[in-house]
Amino acid sequence: MTGLLCCTGLCRAQPATPEEQRAFMYLQQGDFANARLAYEAAVRADSASFPAWLGLGMSLKQLGSQAEALGPFARAFALDSTRTPALYLYLGDAYMFNLRYPEAAHAYTQFLRYATDFRDQKEHARRNLRKAQWAALRLADSIAFVPQNLGPAVNGEGEDYNAFLSADDSTLYFNSHRKGNTGGPVPGIFHGYGSDFYYSTLTAEGWQTAQNAGLPLNSALHEKEFYLSPDGQELYFGRHPLRPSSDGHYSCGIWYSRREQGRWTEPRKLEGSISSGYCDSWPSLSADGRTLYFVSDRPGGFGGFDIWYATRLPNGQWGAVQNLGHTLNTPGDEFDVFIHPDDSTLYFTSDYHPGFGGFDIYRSRRQANGRWGSPENLGYPLNTPWDEFDMFVNAAGTTGYINSDRWGGHGEQDLYRFSLDDRIRPRPTFWLKGHVTDAADMHQQPEATVRLVALGSGDTLRTLAAGKLQNGHFLTAMPRGDSYAVITTAPRYLPHSLHYAPPDQANGWLDIPLQPLAKDAVFTLRNIFFDTDQATLRPESRAELQLLTQLLHEHPQLRLEVQGHTDSQGTSAANETLSQRRAAAVQTYLTAQGIAAHRLTAVGFGQRQPVVSNDTPQGRQLNRRVSFRVLAY
Repeated sequence: MTGLLCCTGLCRAQPATPEEQRAFMYLQQGDFANARLAYEAAVRADSASFPAWLGLGMSLKQLGSQAEALGPFARAFALDSTRTPALYLYLGDAYMFNLRYPEAAHAYTQFLRYATDFRDQKEHARRNLRKAQWAALRLADSIAFVPQNLGPAVNGEGEDYNAFLSADDSTLYFNSHRKGNTGGPVPGIFHGYGSDFYYSTLTAEGWQTAQNAGLPLNSALHEKEFYLSPDGQELYFGRHPLRPSSDGHYSCGIWYSRREQGRWTEPRKLEGSISSGYCDSWPSLSADGRTLYFVSDRPGGFGGFDIWYATRLPNGQWGAVQNLGHTLNTPGDEFDVFIHPDDSTLYFTSDYHPGFGGFDIYRSRRQANGRWGSPENLGYPLNTPWDEFDMFVNAAGTTGYINSDRWGGHGEQDLYRFSLDDRIRPRPTFWLKGHVTDAADMHQQPEATVRLVALGSGDTLRTLAAGKLQNGHFLTAMPRGDSYAVITTAPRYLPHSLHYAPPDQANGWLDIPLQPLAKDAVFTLRNIFFDTDQATLRPESRAELQLLTQLLHEHPQLRLEVQGHTDSQGTSAANETLSQRRAAAVQTYLTAQGIAAHRLTAVGFGQRQPVVSNDTPQGRQLNRRVSFRVLAY
């Protein structure tokens, strides 16, 4: 602190009055609250005292009242503008916190012109000069931002932060430093308690009283910066020591837990390439579960903290860690990374990209070539001259969550929600819930796997477990704009197929009864498509035809009757012929995949076996199908 005071000129100006002497002592001791009171008395006693006005500005600055410090710094500058070039630096910062960006840019320019040393301060001035010049042009282009406090059921007296919602918005998870946390009181840190996980459920009455997540997720250490997979089954989080090591370094690690039969497993640390011995945290998992983004200050980056990623290998392990690149990472710090469930929008925090002050929140979109685009500042007043952290966007892309101490509230830091301006939203998504059961016994839970395949590309976007550990349920978030094949398989059961086209602005629920694999059982695959009045298989059929091929390879004794069906449009004779040709087309495809011809029989039933009435377009669509009967097993 003494070096900082000397550079302001305070050490070279002997305090002239008892008030200034007392204030200077408080300032040297770091007692900024009493220093402020003493300097206020000093300027009342002598309104022409340069050290008193400068000391008052420094006290306010150290108390976090940067905007309020502008007046005292300006008075000191008016009394003696040549005492120290550092005054330009403090004026620049104060102008920034008053949104007076042109004046801030001028002050930083003057500091860089006249300062002959101040190496660290020069880098600060150069960085903020770029920001002030950028912000002066962007301030008027504000976004809609009306934060609403989540209320006392969620927010406590301490610090509440890092909000995260389940894909269906029904459960809120967050971190908190508050009385009652695991490990008990810890004197000398934050609010006397470590950071724990909490959760609250949403009912018709609003958010319910937050509950501590308890063991085994919480411990006597800090549990922070977490990511819950869209299906609610995987939790990744940072676990931090309570205090730094003797050299001031925090060795943080990323931990992992799974939810099994309603309980979280004992967390384990991710080792291998993800664990560096430095501070590895802020994990965020892509919705398809294949890519883990995180933040680390390990060597090899572009600045302090960078965004890194690793890809999950076929054996379930994580591959080599790679830096996300210079487009997003800078010589400064990037953290708070969050990949939205659309898998194409990345939100993060940075103190270096063009912004309005300290740390701002940015968005980057994945480009058609797979690379991440240039970061976009989310705009004022979401971003301000203060630091913004911990941005979360719900799966639907309509609502954002942030924590702050700037709008009053119930404690040191409170959680707020806000409607997301259209200009900063991710790609539209919807959530899809489902329940898989045994068709003959609803209480049985097959060890099922649910795959969601985008019919346009044929890519499997999600692979979800829905067995006993999940109580047969699954939940995920999916991007809109495509139709999906929902393919469910389980050992000793016939495959189940659905064609799902999400309705506009709506989410979905699916009941999936699986039939046991048995002789004479009949099942239908809903995503085998033909051109109109033709027997040519369309490319969108590939996923389910491959599924059928795999089933036949896995069960060498399995023999199937391929059944073609039509609606009642057209003549009976024409429909009979068309259905036979379509069943034969499927048979031909399967034999081309190495399935012996004697295991397949093709039969066309035309319009003779409707499953529903043909009186509506929806009914006719259901009747146009290819089904399969088990002849032998």
